[in-house]
Formats: sequence, structure tokens, C-alpha cells
Amino acid sequence: MFDKILKEVREQEVGKLTLLREQTEKKKEGIYQLKMEREKCLHRTLYEEELQACRTERAALEKENHEHRLKQKEAEQQMELVRRRWELDQTACEQQFTARQKDIEQQITLAKERVAEIDRLLDNRQGSFYEWLSQNCQGRYHWQGRGRETGFVQQGTEASVCSGCRSRLFLWH
Repeated sequence: MFDKILKEVREQEVGKLTLLREQTEKKKEGIYQLKMEREKCLHRTLYEEELQACRTERAALEKENHEHRLKQKEAEQQMELVRRRWELDQTACEQQFTARQKDIEQQITLAKERVAEIDRLLDNRQGSFYEWLSQNCQGRYHWQGRGRETGFVQQGTEASVCSGCRSRLFLWH
């Protein structure tokens, strides 16, 4: 009998121990699961913080990129403005150059005409009274060209117009 009671008590104690072991295992499993959840939460929090930092950095980079695009657009507009001003200046310079070139060409043409006129006058002078005076009376007469008294006048004398001459010859006193 005593063995029987002892056997029953032992069986009850073994059952309790088994039950306690099972409960301990369940609690260990629960603790393990809680630790895993805790680690997941820690990782999730860490990653969320890292994600938030990345989002903040991304927003800052997008803002900076937008500012740079605006600056680039403004610089392109300024470049276009400078290009237009340069084109206008170039056109104005070309017009001024063309006008100056025309003026110079006109001056050259006028000078050529004057040279041709002088050549013609020199050609006409050959055999003229002026040529004879220049060769024979050098330094004694000078040209007087005012009013009615136009012609050669001997230096140091007064001239008077010959009243009977059509060609305004001068008589020297």
C-alpha cells in the first residue's frame, strides 16, 4: 500500500513536473517570441529613423536641385540677353563701319575728282599766261582774289583794273 501511494504520489509529482516543464517551455517560447518582437521593434525603429533621415535628406536635395534649376534658367536667360545685346552691338558696329566706309569711299572719290581737276588744270596751264608769269616773273607777282580785283598783282604795288579790257587785266603802278 505504501508503494501504491508512493507510486501515485510519484505519478502525480511527475505529472506536475511535466506540466511545469511544459509551462516553463511555453513561457520560454513566449519570452523568446517577446525578445524577437522586441528586436523587430528595435530594428523597425532604427530603420524608420534611418528612413526618416533619408526622406529629410531627399527633400533637402530636391529643394537644392530646384534652386539650382532656377539659377540655371536665370543664367540661361542672362546669356540669351547678353547674346542679343552682342548681336545688336555687332549690327550697330557693322552699320557704323558701312557708313564710315561709304564716307571714306566718297572722300576718296572726291579726292580723285580733285586730283583729276588739278591734273586737268595743270594740263591746261601749259602755254598759258600763268605759266609764262610763273616762269618769267617768279616772286614778283602774287595772286589777289578778292572782289572785283582778282588776278596777279606785283608785290609791293597797287593794282587798278583796266577799264577798257573785258578780261580784267591789272595795271601796276
